[in-house]
Amino acid sequence: MKKLAMTLLLICVGCGVYAQSADDLFKEFATEKNAECITISSPVIKWVGQMIPLTNGRWTANVSSIRVLDMDECLPSTKERFSRKAARINLDGYEELMRVKDDDDRVRILMKQKKGVVHEILLLKYGKDDCTLIQAQGQITKKDVNQLVAMND
Repeated sequence: MKKLAMTLLLICVGCGVYAQSADDLFKEFATEKNAECITISSPVIKWVGQMIPLTNGRWTANVSSIRVLDMDECLPSTKERFSRKAARINLDGYEELMRVKDDDDRVRILMKQKKGVVHEILLLKYGKDDCTLIQAQGQITKKDVNQLVAMND
């Protein structure tokens, strides 16, 4: 009986510390009351890119989707739950570009890349007042980034 109880306890503890992915956070919190979640598809991204002067759509050509989850108007308990889960997000395969701690708020910018090609950029902002998750996916090369930077010089 003790072995069974210990096994169940370990399973429950393991479930409690399970780190979620960005997709899991979107799925769980997109339907919360007052949460705003938008997905921008590749055709829309490319169309917007064509409208921005000087870029001629180059910076958007390789972006396949952008998702934004904004929870500013959610209940404090929802923001607290999101913050706890965002702090434990599964970072396997991500490279941390930046981490900021400002009082009760946290910001993390993460990137997934393979062979010099960026496949995902993730921005997590969580804390007492502001909870936001932004995910951009695609196949962005260093050349794309350098062209964008050169246009803004």
